[in-house]
Amino acid sequence: MDELPARSSSDGNELVKTKLFEIDNNVAAALSYIPICFAGAIFSGVWMATEPKSNKFLRYHAFQSLVLTAACVGLMIVTSVFGLIPFIGIFAWFIHSVISFAFVVGNIYLMYKAYKGQMVTIPYVSMLADQNV
Repeated sequence: MDELPARSSSDGNELVKTKLFEIDNNVAAALSYIPICFAGAIFSGVWMATEPKSNKFLRYHAFQSLVLTAACVGLMIVTSVFGLIPFIGIFAWFIHSVISFAFVVGNIYLMYKAYKGQMVTIPYVSMLADQNV
């Protein structure tokens, strides 16, 4: 999926703007993946609530970001609970750190791809995004 769906004209020069803030679709999609203090989840929620269903590029990235954030938060809660158990806790906190690092690095990669106007396919997550956009 390496097409540029963030562009509207046939020659590909005109970028589509969001309805709410009038920013380019590729910038808005990249904002969906900001991994700092749930900013990406907030932007994703705003895009899902305000953008029309015809804006599939932005809604795809927003939904994908929400699913990834929810999965990461769920895994971090589980590893935090296991981190309280003696002996297992050391391993659980290591896994927690790996998940956190992977989330940040993965979101930076997805931000870059979204800014470039590309749709990244992530197993299961992209399937859900395709079905719900």
